[in-house]
Amino acid sequence: MSLLRFGDPTEDFASKKPRMSSKTSRYLFNNNEMSDVTFVVGKKDETAVRIPGHKMIISLASETFKTQFEGPWNKDEVRIIDFDPSPFLSLLRFIYTDDLIIEEQHVMATLYLAHMYLVWCFLDSFFNLDNLIKCWNKFDRLLTFACTIENEEYINECLAAICIDDDPSRDSFAYRKLSPEALKRICTMKTHTVDDAAIVSVCMAWAKDRCKKEELQTNPTNIRRFLEPLIKHMPFTTMSKRCFNKEVKRTKVLTESEIKHIQKARRRSKEYDVTGKLTLFPPWDPSDDSRKTEWRLQISYEKEVPESSSDDD
Repeated sequence: MSLLRFGDPTEDFASKKPRMSSKTSRYLFNNNEMSDVTFVVGKKDETAVRIPGHKMIISLASETFKTQFEGPWNKDEVRIIDFDPSPFLSLLRFIYTDDLIIEEQHVMATLYLAHMYLVWCFLDSFFNLDNLIKCWNKFDRLLTFACTIENEEYINECLAAICIDDDPSRDSFAYRKLSPEALKRICTMKTHTVDDAAIVSVCMAWAKDRCKKEELQTNPTNIRRFLEPLIKHMPFTTMSKRCFNKEVKRTKVLTESEIKHIQKARRRSKEYDVTGKLTLFPPWDPSDDSRKTEWRLQISYEKEVPESSSDDD
């Protein structure tokens, strides 16, 4: 059994939950003494485990349990049939002790359990860069989870971890675990904390790696083949000229027509204060050069930039 210990149990992380004495709550964790609720956890009755709990302590961390304990559904026994005991014990351990210790195979189940019972202090504590790096082989699922619950802070933490994870001691880099759908989610985010050049670099590296996995030559044609679902979403227009030339233009993945469209859009974007991205409108069809397309802002701009602004194109 592989255990992942996250963070320092002496730190409060980002948690703002009310707190009892650390010694008291640690002593009461998984302890029948003064217990006033029992959780029966397991997918099957014959393998279910009975876990003692204390309503007051658990209510401080979970609005869902607090409502349940205070409402007409208040019972001394609570059944949790959709999860194994291990994820629930990891969640309960954090509530009582602030220790983030999770069995590696149960990381995702524990996160979904925390979200189900609205234990936000657990999720806030988990989603930081140092913790996510320890789960480098689960980046795709972590990103999907963050997108599912529509939490941009968590999405940005996943994105930062993906873009900086280049430890050569590992048998594969983080981006190799990503699916095309996950990369598309990254590219289409309205705001993020990672430089656009890093996102493009991750997409290009991912495509090159896919070529190697399928034993294809790493040439522009094959790279383009894997990038095809992503190209119209990649943030080319907000990259600096230097990064665009280095990471994109010289790879010859884009056609001359596409490069001209992007350069035109980048020049236009400098006329306004914008934080969003530009995208082709109508939908881009690279195979049809006869169609008249133009880049339009996805969000409204606020004011014009002074004419003295330089143009790096």
